[in-house]
Amino acid sequence: MAVRASHERSVKATATLTDEDRLRYRQQILLPDIGVEGQQKLKNARVAIVGLGGLGSPVALYLTATGVGSLTLIEYDSVSLSNLHRQILYDSESVGRSKLAEASKRISLLNPEISLVCNALRLDGNAVNVLSGHDLIIDCTDNFESRYAINSASIELGIPVVFGSVHRFSGQVSVFGAKGGPCYCCLYPIAPEDAVSCSDDGVLGTVPGLVGILQATEALKLILGIGEPLVGKFLLYDALLVEFRTIKVIRDPNCPTCGDQKASSPAKSVASAIRPRGLSVEEYAEWLREEKRHQLIDIREEYERDIASIGGELIPMAELTGRLNGLVNDEPIVVYCHLGIRSRQVATMLAQMGYRNVYDLLGGIDRWSERIDSKVPRY
Repeated sequence: MAVRASHERSVKATATLTDEDRLRYRQQILLPDIGVEGQQKLKNARVAIVGLGGLGSPVALYLTATGVGSLTLIEYDSVSLSNLHRQILYDSESVGRSKLAEASKRISLLNPEISLVCNALRLDGNAVNVLSGHDLIIDCTDNFESRYAINSASIELGIPVVFGSVHRFSGQVSVFGAKGGPCYCCLYPIAPEDAVSCSDDGVLGTVPGLVGILQATEALKLILGIGEPLVGKFLLYDALLVEFRTIKVIRDPNCPTCGDQKASSPAKSVASAIRPRGLSVEEYAEWLREEKRHQLIDIREEYERDIASIGGELIPMAELTGRLNGLVNDEPIVVYCHLGIRSRQVATMLAQMGYRNVYDLLGGIDRWSERIDSKVPRY
């Protein structure tokens, strides 16, 4: 799936490959799926990288090395000593200096032919103006305010976003805002109540590097129009188990950002604002001690249930819509999965379908094992 260029880009003259380009990117041009034509697509692409930390570092370096011709770097922070174990754009002499200045210097040394635009700011209400005219956005931020601003601008401008995030020993990658696919708000209509950043909860230094490389790879695929990008798919990486899993992300037709709410009825617009409640594992443990009546639904796959379980009825996410008859609207419904990503989406869907008392178990079975019952294996 190729990236659709904006009108601003379409009226500009395209740059052709020089002899030096052909030599620099020779091993890449040799690939049948790329060739000279593909390398020229990369040279003419304009990509915005938002955030130059643990994710933005490998993204910026690899897009520079592979010949993406124009990069817009967006970062407002300075380098601290605690950044260096994962933010490979910088070194010890960078501490205290602007990340933007240090990054642009490193990128220019790696590939002086790359055109750089540097914006020392934080994205919020300015996102549409800053991101307009790009072919692709790469979200390397670590806060929900920026992610929602990027997502809204992406939908308004019609520009896909390659999303990445990390936490402790795990990472996530997806493509949002592509034609026919979900946006970030389809997965997270509101910011998770227990959201933390890697600065608060820690992260293994190599995990952002791997996730950033995956983001850069998705970006190259989108620009070149090759392979199967992660549109409608959410890739999960667990460094401790060396495991990759992909889950399906469904576009929400009632999504307040990318849905059809402008043409919807008032009732449908009201439904799109209905959200489930988050239930911490500590609160759910108290429910069990009090023997509070409720329905517990495990929306994972059967093989996951065989690894670890806290009980409840197994209704895999893909089968849910055909098995709603067994749900009782008068009792609380608690939905859980592995990490709390799929359960949030399913709980949102149930709430919008009219189930009045839906709860999403925050952090899923993984957090239950960590904080409540260590006898339940983590996976």
